[in-house]
Amino acid sequence: MDEEIEEFRDEVVQWRGPRRQGAHPYPAAMKAKALRLAARLRTQGLTASAAAKLVGITAITLEGWQKAPGRGGWVDRHFKRPSSFTKSHPQ
Repeated sequence: MDEEIEEFRDEVVQWRGPRRQGAHPYPAAMKAKALRLAARLRTQGLTASAAAKLVGITAITLEGWQKAPGRGGWVDRHFKRPSSFTKSHPQ
């Protein structure tokens, strides 16, 4: 696992603390970083599920953050740009 991903996973663990998963919304900066890391892994040929697992966020959570434009997803509301995480990687 690369250093940037390990640092992000550590950051999530520190931020989450003793709270159970899903008990507190992720900050916008953390969501953006998770999406960027997962998208980078997808360009390296990993599946969405494998990329999400390496990043340490569930695939369904990342997909929810990255919904297609116009459907009210987190990226649509905050960045106004299309998804790069859920697009399939050309073989």
